[in-house]
Amino acid sequence: MKNIVDMREFERLAPEFYRSQTNKQLFPKQLQLWLQIAEECNAKILNKDNESKNFTIIPHPTGIGKTSAMVAYFAALARQNQVFPKSRTRGLIVVPEIKQADQIVESINKTAERQVAAAHHSESSPASDLLDEFDFLVVTHSGYALALSSELDDYFSPKIWLYSFADLVVIDENPEELVETFSVNVDEVEELVRLAAAFLPNEYQREQEVLSSLVDFCRDHKEAAKSELTSTSMPNNILNAEFELNAFGVALSEQIEAASLVELSKDNDGRTLIRPLTRDLQFMLRNWFWLRSVAGGLQLLSSRFLLAEHERMPIILDATAHLMPTWQHPAINARIVSPIVNARTYKNVRLLVSRENGNGKLSKKQKQRFESVLDTERANDVEVLVVSHKKHLEAFTKLAGQNPKFHRGHWFSINGKNDWVECRRAYFTTLPFLPGEVHSLNELALDPPSQGTVLFRHDVETSIDATAANLIQAINRTACRVPIDSDGNCVECVLHLYLPEGKRGDIILDRITEAMPGIQVLDWRPIYNTPPDVGRSNVSKTMFAWVLKNPGTKTTTQRLSNEYQLFTDTQRNELHRMLRNENHRLTRTLKNLGVEVSIEGEGRNRTYHLRIPEEFPEVT
Repeated sequence: MKNIVDMREFERLAPEFYRSQTNKQLFPKQLQLWLQIAEECNAKILNKDNESKNFTIIPHPTGIGKTSAMVAYFAALARQNQVFPKSRTRGLIVVPEIKQADQIVESINKTAERQVAAAHHSESSPASDLLDEFDFLVVTHSGYALALSSELDDYFSPKIWLYSFADLVVIDENPEELVETFSVNVDEVEELVRLAAAFLPNEYQREQEVLSSLVDFCRDHKEAAKSELTSTSMPNNILNAEFELNAFGVALSEQIEAASLVELSKDNDGRTLIRPLTRDLQFMLRNWFWLRSVAGGLQLLSSRFLLAEHERMPIILDATAHLMPTWQHPAINARIVSPIVNARTYKNVRLLVSRENGNGKLSKKQKQRFESVLDTERANDVEVLVVSHKKHLEAFTKLAGQNPKFHRGHWFSINGKNDWVECRRAYFTTLPFLPGEVHSLNELALDPPSQGTVLFRHDVETSIDATAANLIQAINRTACRVPIDSDGNCVECVLHLYLPEGKRGDIILDRITEAMPGIQVLDWRPIYNTPPDVGRSNVSKTMFAWVLKNPGTKTTTQRLSNEYQLFTDTQRNELHRMLRNENHRLTRTLKNLGVEVSIEGEGRNRTYHLRIPEEFPEVT
């Protein structure tokens, strides 16, 4: 029987270990979560109830020290291995980043007081003949995926470890790399055919014929996405052909490079272009592909799930794994562990939500939102984090300058990272929507079409649950990460979030409140220097800007024209038409700000009164 960790000893040592690692106290509810992780790892090793055939998902909340618990467990396991070497247990640990891999190895070895763990990644790896000396190997998510996808056992040593050594596999954070995707543009295939005719005129004729047939097939089905056709089969001259596109790609690359035309086979960074292309095509034409029309032309897509049924299924430690569509899919047969109730509470967190028209994707209002953040926070002496998409943060950097109070974080760089600044005020100005085709490819990888199928998909929906999971992870990692008391509360913080109106925004908000019990959700009406929704007219923009600069004022539109000279007579008439229309964007915005608009008289004798409040209602 393999070694497992003694639970009583682990319970005794866990608080001491956590204090030595973080200089913080391990509260009782945190300890319960640690013990749950240790129990699940023990059960996996013992293969209790055939657990090794299923994924085990442990969705413990961010901040309870999941990674520290994992390190403590493996250090305790190393001690058992030292006492009982004949029943040695070995493990594979998978983490998001190289930096984390090195830190975990250092912590395990330091706690075990001997070299029991080694890291294997692009910057460091033990020699293959030394692998047997280690109890544990630590790799990155991408390294783990590469090991699974490699066809050669000696190509990447974690593959040997997976099949020969590991009794336990633990993955820290959701491993998106477990779904491998393939993408090729039809124009690239056509270029391959042209190059092959020039450089391999008398070789690989079958491969060239298959690629030519593929191009013709795709061009002939260009309009399929607009019809009712949803799928078909590849042509018989592809399905029944014997071809080896990997060898074809190697030969073509060698011929091109031999002719000193490296620019045709490699990009500016020296990465080969042809071999990955032919590798992807080999997989697609031997399995299935999705033909879709994109801005750049026709595109072929495919995907596969890297873990097969015969492989040892891992334990996954991830706070929001229960929301991710991958683990909800029936093909995965994942077991999600029930978390300890109220291990984390968010009573000290205020979430200010602005609901806006639109779908919540890359908004055109970013500059206005950033200006609003800067105007609001410049006077406050606090650290502020702004999270948006990477290209939008360039605009924020220009506006904020080198102000050390303002920190930036872009989507898909925050999840799973432990080195982000913790701020008590944060603004999430966009949402982490993944493209819809990513969600579709994940689903197709788990439940693939039959061999030889070509798909034509029309509506491609993104996953709202995945968006919510990424958002919750970001909130936890940047604003309210660590519990500060035995009740699981975090520090006081204020979060600002823009959500789309309608069902999408409702679902995301529901997921947040479910995952963050006790959080205070408040309506928020951000104040913009430049109105985001008062219409394109200069009249409406001028009116809105003047209102913001003149709180507590009573006036009329006639005075605005005559005394302030804001409008000509024609512009004032245009303003009157807006104010008479209750559904005009300017009228609605003024109402939201608490501006009272009243009209006296009839016809040309009408007088338009405006009463502007002393303070604008930013939060209600």
